[in-house]
This record gives sequence, structure tokens and C-alpha cells, in this order.
Amino acid sequence: MSVFYGRRIQPLTVLAPVLLASACTWVELEPEAQQVAIISAGEAAQCKSLGKTTAKSLDKVAFVSRSREKLAAELATLARNDAVSMGGNALVAESEIEGGARRYGVYLCPRP
Repeated sequence: MSVFYGRRIQPLTVLAPVLLASACTWVELEPEAQQVAIISAGEAAQCKSLGKTTAKSLDKVAFVSRSREKLAAELATLARNDAVSMGGNALVAESEIEGGARRYGVYLCPRP
């Protein structure tokens, strides 16, 4: 227990906002990016490569690691938003998540 200006502060009072923030996703999917698919490298064989993008986000908030699943979802959202600005409609994850970043290939694929 700490004392702050004559008041006692419980450790949970300090840690709760950090723990809650670590569970949050801050990135919103742009409406146009809803049409961007995440596909396998094999599926991309029939598509035109438009280039690469690297999505990056915080993998830790303060000293708390973020959920791997939430981080992966946030990186995919960032990459889907980038794909739209590049004229793409599909992404292929080309790397594992490392240091809060993941590389994606951006593709333009024929629509079924």
C-alpha cells in the first residue's frame, strides 16, 4: 500500500486501468476494408501482387503484455485498412508477429 498526499492507494487502484487498457483494441476497420479478405499464399497465386505493408501496434501496455489474439486481430485490421489505400482486396500474412509488428502482402484478386 502506498501513501499519496496523505491518502492510501491500493495497488489494484493503480493496476486496474493498465490491465483494462491492455485488453482494448484501439483500431477500427474502415468501411471499405470490410471487403478485404485474409487469404493463404496458395490462394494468392491467381492474384496480382500490389506490394507489402507492415502493420505495427503496441504489444505491451506499461509492463503488461497484450493478448496475442487481440494483437493479431488489431494488426489484421490495420493491414486491411492499408490494403484499401493500396487498391487491394486481399492480404497474406508473410511473417509471424514480432515486436508488435507483422508483414503482409497486398493483392488484387478476381472476384468470384
